[in-house]
Amino acid sequence: MHRILGILSVALTGALTSAMPAQREVRPLAERLEQAFLSGTGPKFFGACLIARDGEILLRKGFGAKTAGTPIDAATLFDVASIGKQFTAAAVLLLESERRLSTFDRLEKFFPRVASDKAKITLHQLLTHTSGLPTNIEFDERERDDRNQMLKRVWAEPLDHAPGDAYSYSNLGYHVLGAVIEKVSNRPFGEFMQRRVFRPAGMHYSGFPGDEHLRAAKPAPRWEGRRNSSHDDTATSWPWHWGFRGAAGVITTANDLYRWDRALHDDTVLSDAVRAKFFAPGADDYALGWESSRTERRSRRLSHTGSCYGFQSLFLRFPDDDACVIAVGNQDMKPAVIDSSVSEVLFAEPPPARAIDGSIGRYALPKGRGEFELVRVGDRVHLRPSGVEAVARALHGEPSNRKDPFNRRAFENNALDLLEPLAKGYRSRIPGSFARDTEAKTIEDCEREWKGRVQEHGRCRSVRVVGSDPESATTWLVVRFGSTDTRWKATWHEKHRIQSLEPAGESVPFDYELTWRRDRVFWMRSADGFRDIEIAIVDARGKPELRWRDGSTGDEFVRCAKR
Repeated sequence: MHRILGILSVALTGALTSAMPAQREVRPLAERLEQAFLSGTGPKFFGACLIARDGEILLRKGFGAKTAGTPIDAATLFDVASIGKQFTAAAVLLLESERRLSTFDRLEKFFPRVASDKAKITLHQLLTHTSGLPTNIEFDERERDDRNQMLKRVWAEPLDHAPGDAYSYSNLGYHVLGAVIEKVSNRPFGEFMQRRVFRPAGMHYSGFPGDEHLRAAKPAPRWEGRRNSSHDDTATSWPWHWGFRGAAGVITTANDLYRWDRALHDDTVLSDAVRAKFFAPGADDYALGWESSRTERRSRRLSHTGSCYGFQSLFLRFPDDDACVIAVGNQDMKPAVIDSSVSEVLFAEPPPARAIDGSIGRYALPKGRGEFELVRVGDRVHLRPSGVEAVARALHGEPSNRKDPFNRRAFENNALDLLEPLAKGYRSRIPGSFARDTEAKTIEDCEREWKGRVQEHGRCRSVRVVGSDPESATTWLVVRFGSTDTRWKATWHEKHRIQSLEPAGESVPFDYELTWRRDRVFWMRSADGFRDIEIAIVDARGKPELRWRDGSTGDEFVRCAKR
């Protein structure tokens, strides 16, 4: 209870400080992002990075020496190693969407000679590293060059654990997936990837070692190749075989990885339903070719690193924030440091003016149950709910009729009962609405303030409840005298009687700074700290609409029309 009280106290008094936005770094954003990025690589980083948010590239830069006379940049080719697993997973999901396979198919369906202990392994277990296959084995030349020989060697290896029993990272599992793709599509793995994944995504500078279309591009040297002035040990110079195929070996650029990020925001390659499966976390929070987690802002983080001889890479996606961080290089980097340092800068930025201007306004809950007002405070957007249900949703992430342990409605009805005799001038009935131990002076002050408003603006015409905060035992109301709205607050007695009623001045009782995610989508935590709330402004049939999703709505939105 004390924890909730503290949370609500901070949330409800936020208006006192939110009008004074924190001082922000005045240096250009790109410069600050670059410094944050290099904190996880060191000043002598050799590679390229690309950082983007909300469809805008904020930093795109190459670092280090020239490659064969050409500076390193976001168009330089790098081997991204295990980042390639997500492309293999995407290919499997494409074949599933065409009903040519199912991720719950067992290996015995595709390989009649599979070893008995591996026959029941499913494609889903291969995708999520729960098959029990070892991490790596050393293939000989014959096994590297021949798919069937590679599989024969895999079938002979003992399992680390029974299929489905545990998570254990396995490159072998993705080699087998590459073989499945070839068998089902009846095409070489590389050809299928080009036709169905890379080209549709616009990744025209991506492929595998030996691909003809990459010969004219500029490959980066591997770490050891930097010491060779001829730069002949590069991302494209190694042989292409089953020691890499399916699990690694993708050659690409920072630019092309960004094109892949954009393609994953719509149906360019994968449908919405397929993408949901692509990103869904499984054992040990590993999705299908992605590591899945949540940020402090409760937005999704999808990531993968790649590391092989001479290269290291990082691909971070924040789909709820429409942001990504891409790093490709041939020198060790610290992915966790890059993630935290860049995120600290990237997600501290205020929403762009178009997001603010396109969001502010008043939005009514259905059936007159209250409204949400979005206002600009400095360079941020704030939420100000009013009405019993609107305030309850902001406080608890669900409507008041689902969670009202403090019996707010009983007190609010008492507050309205008190205001009725005040409005009609029935002085003799007023004391009965107050708690018995309320001092006479408190009641007299209330009557005097009320009478003053009537004399200044005219008689009372309407009263409505803005909302109640059980923890501070206060209900806020709006009383209209003549044509003027005035704010009042009533404090409660422990038995839901009125302790005091007084003008509230211009204070805003319920005010919450929203965290910008993307476009006109915002997030906040309910004031009690237990619920995540997403607020999106969309154009519905040509009219702005606020869509509110909280703990009580699941994947559905509460639709609020703009007033």
